[in-house]
Amino acid sequence: MSSVETISIRTRPRLIVGIDYGTTYSGLSFAMSTATDFRDIKAWTAYPGASSHRSGHCEKAPSLVSFDDENGGESGRDLWGYQVEPDMKAYAWTKLLLDGSARASEYDDPGLKKAIGSGMMKLPRGRTAKEIVTAYLRGMNTMYQGVVTEKFDHAYFDNLSVDFWLTVPATWSDAAKRLTMEAARDAGFASRPHDRVRLITEPEAAAHLALKSSIHHVQDLIEVGSRVMVCDLGGGTVDITSYEVQSISPRLKLQELCVGGGGKCGGTFVDRNFRALMERRFGEAFTSLDPEMTGPGSHFMDQFEMAKRDFSLKLRKTRPHRLHLLMGPWRPTPESEKNYDSRFGHVLITQDDMKTLFDPVGDKVIALVADQVNRAKKETSKGIDHLVLVGGFGSSPYIKERLKEWCLAQNIRITTPWSGAWSAVVCGAVLRGIEGAVTTERRCRRHYGYSGWKPYDPSKYPYFNKKKRSVVKLCYSGRYRLSGFMVWFVAKNDVLQDDWSVSASLKVEHSFPDKLDGSIRLHACSLDEGPDTIDSDDVQPVGEIKYILNDLDLSTITEKRMDGDQVKFKVALTFNLHVSDEDGLFDVNILHEGKECGQGKIVFSYSVE
Repeated sequence: MSSVETISIRTRPRLIVGIDYGTTYSGLSFAMSTATDFRDIKAWTAYPGASSHRSGHCEKAPSLVSFDDENGGESGRDLWGYQVEPDMKAYAWTKLLLDGSARASEYDDPGLKKAIGSGMMKLPRGRTAKEIVTAYLRGMNTMYQGVVTEKFDHAYFDNLSVDFWLTVPATWSDAAKRLTMEAARDAGFASRPHDRVRLITEPEAAAHLALKSSIHHVQDLIEVGSRVMVCDLGGGTVDITSYEVQSISPRLKLQELCVGGGGKCGGTFVDRNFRALMERRFGEAFTSLDPEMTGPGSHFMDQFEMAKRDFSLKLRKTRPHRLHLLMGPWRPTPESEKNYDSRFGHVLITQDDMKTLFDPVGDKVIALVADQVNRAKKETSKGIDHLVLVGGFGSSPYIKERLKEWCLAQNIRITTPWSGAWSAVVCGAVLRGIEGAVTTERRCRRHYGYSGWKPYDPSKYPYFNKKKRSVVKLCYSGRYRLSGFMVWFVAKNDVLQDDWSVSASLKVEHSFPDKLDGSIRLHACSLDEGPDTIDSDDVQPVGEIKYILNDLDLSTITEKRMDGDQVKFKVALTFNLHVSDEDGLFDVNILHEGKECGQGKIVFSYSVE
């Protein structure tokens, strides 16, 4: 493609598509890049498999996948979303498995680890979490292709470039973000040369749409200088980010106030509490049932989902919920007899039962919100003016009641987007594609650095973790070095601009022509203070910078010597790491004395099933 053709494509209108792959529900939205009003953004509502009375009215589809080869099918067509029927073998909550390298936070559901090993979050034999996500997104892409075929003339669409904006939790590791992008590409999104996949964090997408919507409907609700916390309560995760409004007109501009927070304590936390309650009350009579009868997407859990959505502290339900589930004979106890109507096969769940399921989740959410308020006060000496509640679980009457009570005591105004809380993230992703970034400054959520070397002195370093660190002999100097000393080049809470870069300078030793490649290990840490070595379990691998110095001019190197037919040398390199605002992922280039001397790429450390 010529440069003239490239410029032409970039200046034409583009189709902007938002994709929100969620733990429990996923959605898609779209608009043309020429849209002048956020209300032109359309959330897709006609998902395949939805019943006729719901088709055209569903903002999202369940994040369920059923594989044809596991359900006795012969069509070879895997099912997703509403196509998955309650009695099918299916997989749910897979999003929580993508970030397998992340250490649990104090706000995570303590029962999550147990759930991962149970039928609630199992993986099919021979398939990874990424492959399940890819299968789901492939179904969504097939639906999308059908939509654009209906909406656009073939000739017009062939020349229409598409930007896909994929949303990810702000708390996710770099590896999990990369996996999500790879899954989208493997599913067929952006398969044409002039299409692109971009990433945006869920709270930033929600903030963009929610504040734009609020300003449109109530002009004096949000003002320049307002401090706004966006709390995205989804099915799997809670993601919180706080901003100060820098500008409203002509464009909305935000500045992140402090390091955001989050945890795996979304709506599925309630589901896991419910399963634990069932196991305590009914024992093997419940646990022996197939996952198709009691797992996510089953008729039993669909009934509980309806009860969960309506649960309120203020509107007390005097009669118990009756959830149909046939269980085999068991040794009854007074508690199990009281909570099961064997005549009709109904599990009875009272108002007090529901409160015990919700309270631990509400406590975690309020603790997260309180921590974010305290961080904002510490950074700015000011509090939070507004709390914007988005996400599916953010629509829960119970959650809204708990947060309203807490916010009232803190003199914080709580609101939900006028355009709707559930689709705020996916529509906000499209708005980002149309208007560009609204956040001018972000706070780095973790420390980033590389694992360096120091001269090895056995008397000084008698003990170190030999599984993580090693002693090596350098090829040029012949000296011994001990690995694993952290050099942090970006600190947690550092202020980062839209597109930010950082440089790391270090000396490496190589031989020519045999050994011009090498690697540098990258690590991250979420503690407030970064540890000195990788011995700490809180120092997590991000990946490796793998490089090759194939453009290095040996005549410019002073520290070198001949060793047989090899040139052994030591060289000072500068590694420039750049993070684009459009995908939040690293790329790297390598310099010697200001000139590019080789190629480098980051290979991420994946830790998923």
